[in-house]
Amino acid sequence: MSGGALGFVWAKMLGGVKEEALTDDRADKIASLMETGLQKLAELDLQGARTAISQALEMDPDNRAALTHLFNIDKLNPKSDAFHATAARLLLRLQREHDADESFA
Repeated sequence: MSGGALGFVWAKMLGGVKEEALTDDRADKIASLMETGLQKLAELDLQGARTAISQALEMDPDNRAALTHLFNIDKLNPKSDAFHATAARLLLRLQREHDADESFA
């Protein structure tokens, strides 16, 4: 009970956890993973690029840039299940974006 009371006092008196700080750290991590993935891609390390970009997508599943890069990596092996899964995921993302644009028209 004392832990709950201390947590309540901490949240009220000290402002609790700053949500934007967590968001900034997450955005920085995603940007770092994307940069790593693009560097690996430039080095033609496709598996390393795929791994880094996939990790960025785990943190931000709707990241259009990451999905597009992953699609471009996976399309080099068009018969793979990964290519089909990535293509479907990107198409769904683009469809949602299109539908959102249509709703504002």
